[in-house]
Amino acid sequence: MKFEILTIFPEVINAYAAESILGRGQRAKKISVRAIQLRDFTADKHHTVDDRPYGGGAGMVMKVEPIYKALRRLKVKKGGQKTKIILTAAGGRPFTQKDARVWAKRHIAQDHGLPNIWLMKKFPLGLMF
Repeated sequence: MKFEILTIFPEVINAYAAESILGRGQRAKKISVRAIQLRDFTADKHHTVDDRPYGGGAGMVMKVEPIYKALRRLKVKKGGQKTKIILTAAGGRPFTQKDARVWAKRHIAQDHGLPNIWLMKKFPLGLMF
């Protein structure tokens, strides 16, 4: 199983993934975890990945362009080879153990293989297949 995580904190992801169950899975070659620096897909000199919300309001939102460019570079296509893309939002519902069981049955057992999963932060408002 291959996990490729788009993040602005790849060092944190890599350190976490090297430990415990994820670390053992990687050492046993059962899974691979790769953290990808989202800032590498920006065009400005400051490598900006966030912006003010359209229409104003508090907080910041992630720009679409770096995410889109990263997914294109990773050759992710809708309906592609057992690839699942999980897009996240702060207002999304939490990913629970129940969700994990449903995903395991639907996407692993039925596919007779292991999907590639592209993660960012928290369970999504929107999910693309």
